[in-house]
Amino acid sequence: MSQLDAMNQIQVDDRADRSPTELLSELRQAGPRAIATRRRLPFPLRALRVPLPPLGGWVPIGYLTDVIYPRDMWMHRLDICRAADRPMALDSEHDGRMTALVMRDLGQQRAWRAACGSSAVVYHLTGVAGGSWRLGRGHQPDAEITLDAPDFHLLASGRRRVPVSVIGDPALAERALAATRVPY
Repeated sequence: MSQLDAMNQIQVDDRADRSPTELLSELRQAGPRAIATRRRLPFPLRALRVPLPPLGGWVPIGYLTDVIYPRDMWMHRLDICRAADRPMALDSEHDGRMTALVMRDLGQQRAWRAACGSSAVVYHLTGVAGGSWRLGRGHQPDAEITLDAPDFHLLASGRRRVPVSVIGDPALAERALAATRVPY
């Protein structure tokens, strides 16, 4: 198990015997303090770079606190909804912003650009948290991929393959989908 997965498992194990009421109480207490602490991080600490193996490089702590950690919490929210067989309440402002940030990071991934070369791919993500994004350098899209926005997040997190619809070059779409990975 990765270091991050091990840290998550320790937190789950530490709280395994707590009731939902106790967990909510802990969140209500710790949440505001955690947010305040993140906001107070001084710039030199926010700029300090730490290894992030999924990216194959180093990232600023500010990127972890502002992008990766909220994205990870969003993904856990999706996991809980799916495990409980409950619909995930999505909002175009909040959840759409999360999707847009993932697309931004995907467009900056060297692996995605290497897989797609000079071609352009359009991702059409359906639902409230969706939208359309064009990645790549080509003037006209060579492939268009359509899928549900939460399924896109599952794909981008490396969790699993999801159903998609493809228009255009299927080989390019397959390369793009295989390279659709960002850290969560």
